[in-house]
Amino acid sequence: MNPERSSSRLFRVKHWPSWVGLWLLRQISRLPYPALIWLGAVTGRLLWVIAPKHRSIARTNIALCFPDRPETEREQLLRKHFKALGLSLFEIGLSWWAEDHRLRPLLNVAGKEHLEEALEYGKGVLLLTAHFTTVEVSPRLISMVHPIDLTYRAGRDDPVGEHLRNQRDKLYEEAIPKGNVRAVLRRLKQNKVIWYAPDQGFGGNRRVYAEFFGIPTSSNPSTSRFVQLSGAKVVPYCLYRLPGRAGYQLKLFPALENFPGADLVEDTRRINKLFESFILEAPEQYLWVHKRFKFAPPGQQAPY
Repeated sequence: MNPERSSSRLFRVKHWPSWVGLWLLRQISRLPYPALIWLGAVTGRLLWVIAPKHRSIARTNIALCFPDRPETEREQLLRKHFKALGLSLFEIGLSWWAEDHRLRPLLNVAGKEHLEEALEYGKGVLLLTAHFTTVEVSPRLISMVHPIDLTYRAGRDDPVGEHLRNQRDKLYEEAIPKGNVRAVLRRLKQNKVIWYAPDQGFGGNRRVYAEFFGIPTSSNPSTSRFVQLSGAKVVPYCLYRLPGRAGYQLKLFPALENFPGADLVEDTRRINKLFESFILEAPEQYLWVHKRFKFAPPGQQAPY
């Protein structure tokens, strides 16, 4: 498609609300971090009211993953999750437009040496994490520790999607669409660090069913395959919001040992177990509104 024609298409009347939304988000992102926390809480309460479908999905996921917790406790977790969702909206603005000098005081880092040690092998690093509500600000903050590539799912063909693609190209060394295996392998061969989050529901032909919180769950086994083909190291990490105005805690862990193993399903179960440990540290911050159990095993129905 002609670039000029594509650009003009984005300014059609139907896209004006998106442009207004982007402008508002950019202005709001300039507010002090404590103000964003307050706005996030307010927005979370609003989402609770206007998004019953997502509330139902999250409630189902939490009930499946924490069946032994009292219903009142699960409901409290659900409400905290929507508060985290509200803040995640404004973290998009922070990740896109905030200068490094503004973000750096908010970041606490532990385990940077594990990433440095993995890079010494010279075959690249898969920076393994899960989809938390910090999913947009997380790669931005870790890119301040070390330059990274980003794998991503193609966005919508509208001003928001276009801006998202442009910001990813600007903020990261290379933005790689999911499914572009050759690009991932090429960058690993160059000893690059690639942000990779394979925890969401996976319906591809290569899916495997591995336990996630005790539930056989359609899972993406590509982490093992990338390592088999490249020899890359897998360094797990997670980013958590700290209480109050303290900012964020980035935790990098030692590279996985004896990975991949002989059994692809066992490798994937091992990764799911790792994600469980991340989630248990701050369960309200995981992205529960995603249909994680959408692709049920053969003969079973999805719970949504």
